[in-house]
Amino acid sequence: MTRVLSTLMQSDLLEHRVFVGRLDVEGCGAIPTHWWIELPDGRICDLRARMWLGGSALAPHGLFFAGGGQRYSAREELAPSSICLPHVVFELLAGQALEAFPSVAESEVLAHA
Repeated sequence: MTRVLSTLMQSDLLEHRVFVGRLDVEGCGAIPTHWWIELPDGRICDLRARMWLGGSALAPHGLFFAGGGQRYSAREELAPSSICLPHVVFELLAGQALEAFPSVAESEVLAHA
């Protein structure tokens, strides 16, 4: 999912950093190898932690500032360009072509409508 999101962000020239490391969630568990995206303002985008931690409401999900017993420990930062998906792989994973997704600017307009 991180690669799909990063590919979308790259297509809109949205600045972001991609990390691989460990996630520990107090009272919930740990994911020893996990991927996530960090935006320039420090928010984390993580859409798989909750799935890997058994659906617990304590597990982070979505776009948020880490805290409240969530500890992201990066082992490596990956260049977004190094994980950009080829169009056919993106479509298989995302269920539709990259061009079918609205741009960030269009998404912001839709969110405020």
